[in-house]
Amino acid sequence: MLGSVSLDNVVRHPGLDHIKIIPAGSSSLNPADILQSKELEALIKRVRGEFDIVLLDTPPVLPVADVSILAPKVDGVVLCYEIGRTSRTALVRAKVQLESVGAKILGVVLNHTKPQSEAIEVYPYYYKYKYYGNKEDDNSDKT
Repeated sequence: MLGSVSLDNVVRHPGLDHIKIIPAGSSSLNPADILQSKELEALIKRVRGEFDIVLLDTPPVLPVADVSILAPKVDGVVLCYEIGRTSRTALVRAKVQLESVGAKILGVVLNHTKPQSEAIEVYPYYYKYKYYGNKEDDNSDKT
């Protein structure tokens, strides 16, 4: 998430002084136990009361059960879709898996989009709207 920026610099950076980060800590042999614990539920309840927005970063949906355990406990899920690496079929499977556990999917973030590789298409109605749609600017009878 931070890239080459260190956590200390993010915390000290002006404008980010109201952002709080809780690191995950050391890895666990059984993360499902932590995700299903009363302590995690209490933490989620506490941070909901203290902050306007709480973001939880999780592993990918399909390879591990973590997200399926955590998703029903939060207000919503935003999927991250890496164009060119993740198939659309996998994205649909992730959506179905999340919905099957009662998760509310809020949207999708597209990663690694390349505008130069996307087709640039001019929509025919655009020119009509731009040049002929406003009667005050155009007194002629163009349609």
